[in-house]
Amino acid sequence: MHETEYKEILDREKHTSDVRNNFSDELNLLKDLINYGTNLIPRTYISSNRGLSSVIIIGVLLKQIVSMFDALEILISNANIHAAQLATRAIFEASVYLEWMIKENTDNKAKYYYVSNLRVERKWAQRTIEGTPEHESFSHVRDQLNVDPGAKNPEMKNQAQTHLAEVNRILAQDSFKEIDEKLERLKNKNRQKIEPSWYKPFQVHSLRHMAKLVKRHAEYDIFYSQGSEVTHAARYKDHIKISSGKITFKPIRLLEGLNSLLFSTISIVLKTYKIVLVFYRPGEVDNFNKKYMNEWRETFLNMKSVKYRYSGEDRII
Repeated sequence: MHETEYKEILDREKHTSDVRNNFSDELNLLKDLINYGTNLIPRTYISSNRGLSSVIIIGVLLKQIVSMFDALEILISNANIHAAQLATRAIFEASVYLEWMIKENTDNKAKYYYVSNLRVERKWAQRTIEGTPEHESFSHVRDQLNVDPGAKNPEMKNQAQTHLAEVNRILAQDSFKEIDEKLERLKNKNRQKIEPSWYKPFQVHSLRHMAKLVKRHAEYDIFYSQGSEVTHAARYKDHIKISSGKITFKPIRLLEGLNSLLFSTISIVLKTYKIVLVFYRPGEVDNFNKKYMNEWRETFLNMKSVKYRYSGEDRII
């Protein structure tokens, strides 16, 4: 027998209908900005030198932003504002990476990003191959979870060895070998042998530090910190309402905070789009500004808000 949702906790139809009936303009704005982003990706790549830095900035970081923006639109369309904050957190992080990478020393930063990714791929391949130190050090995880995919699937071991050989071939190239060795030295200096972040060799200690370097630490303290609290289940007020000695469980689908979430996320996305245009297609910036003024500004600056009034266990929109 299939379960039926408890309506006080999850009423899909009611809250999705609330979004559709009251926030159609805002949803259309989101979709239009996402569509713009999907076109911005190939347009800027064509205008780039198509080297590694352009691949990382456009094909990875900008695409990540558009992808998470699309995820946010899906969540908001279904009235899940709480979970949508995770998408905003991801958008902000990728936006800071992108801006910091573009600011200076772009090609070198992109190399460190790429090599760092390859090092992680190498570690996971080695964890699958018996006889490697990584396989041995990962044994406690396999034992605890009672899972050893390589033992049940010999082909996986062959795939891991093939992939490891390809990663090692790339990292042995002159343009990446020195970076790989530098990251390895940083790892070995750490008592716990933790893999260093790709930006650590540039004397950047954290995402907040990076945000400060591009003058966006205020955004970090507001938007990213809020998203982190959601990620780590650090706020009870997102889930319950305590009033007059009574506890009310808030619904999973809820429009509370929609206005501020939309404003902050769209602000980050617009800023990022413009940064990318200035770097790759400066002649298009004026058209972007006109598009904002003529098509997006009115809805963006006049988004509706929602306030819930709690009376006992009743919720009134």
